[in-house]
Amino acid sequence: WGAHLRAPGRAFPRPPPIKFLVIMSSRRSRATEHQSLWEAPPPAKLPKALVFYGDKDKAIAPEEVQRLASTIQGAEAVCIRGSDHRVPQLSEEHVRKLVVFVQDSLG
Repeated sequence: WGAHLRAPGRAFPRPPPIKFLVIMSSRRSRATEHQSLWEAPPPAKLPKALVFYGDKDKAIAPEEVQRLASTIQGAEAVCIRGSDHRVPQLSEEHVRKLVVFVQDSLG
């Protein structure tokens, strides 16, 4: 991943293995220096991902979120009806989906 985690007074030389990703209202970077990342094949071993987005998001169109999810093999995009760009209040159905996803990811 190239990034290193830092805590006050400590540095981790290697990031711990990431078992899953939960992404909320995000899109692929539009920075020109990242363009080569999107043109290259994705890394072979990406963690499972659950991508939540709101269908009323004015900052990031649902198509952009789905495009991001399509770059992560096996990612599931979950639309939260009536939600905008803020971190959504999840319905009981979405909470169950998230709990099952995390439990399955941790084994």
